[in-house]
Formats: sequence, structure tokens, C-alpha cells
Amino acid sequence: MTNVRHIFVDTNVLTRATMNAAPLHHEARALLDKLWDESTELYISHQVIREYVANATRPQTYSPALPVDAVLEQVEDFRKSFHILPGSPAVLSKLQGKRMKIFSRFNKGHGVSQGRSALRLDRKKICTEPL
Repeated sequence: MTNVRHIFVDTNVLTRATMNAAPLHHEARALLDKLWDESTELYISHQVIREYVANATRPQTYSPALPVDAVLEQVEDFRKSFHILPGSPAVLSKLQGKRMKIFSRFNKGHGVSQGRSALRLDRKKICTEPL
């Protein structure tokens, strides 16, 4: 992982890392902290932000809905901490243009599932799991 300079963070990892009561919160938080410490460039998209807001502002099995103002503050923090990729075609183009790994899900006991970046989408699916 240390030779990877660009990583796209999916909604599930972002949600787990930022919501204290989320399953696997500590693992997701530790992963992002480690990547920042290694000066890895982390990316999210506008879609990830929209999905995060939807997740955070509705009740989850592990947490009540967060106040909208608190979620909007977190989104501002995301803008300072991550590279934000615009709409879907731009995300795909950016992923294809860089050798980027995608962290898209956590499996209990299995750590992080790493999908190869969209360099060969026909050979590899990037999958996510709902929270």
C-alpha cells in the first residue's frame, strides 16, 4: 500500500471512518489516518458526498440521524481533506488516468477490499456493500 499515491475512498469507508458508532469505525479511521500520514492523495466524488449526507442524516441501525448542520460541517472538512472529483464521467476519467486503488468496502475480519482502479473495468467490478 505504501507505493500507492492515489486512492479513491468510497461512501462506505468514509461513513465508517467519520461516524463514531458505525461498525468498523476504528479500522476505517485508522486506515484513513495512515494514508494521510503517508501523504497519499485521497479522492472522493460529489456522488460520495451526496451518499454520505443521505446516510448521515437518516437513522441507521447503529446511530440516530445526525443534525444537518453537523453533517454540512463534515462536508466542509471533506473539501479540505480530499480531492473532490466532479460528476461520473470525470470520476471515471480521473480513475483511468491514474493508477489509483479504490477502497470500497470493509468485511468484518477481512480488512479492506481493494478493487483495482478502473483501468480494466471489463475485467474487474468495483463492488460496495450497503451499511
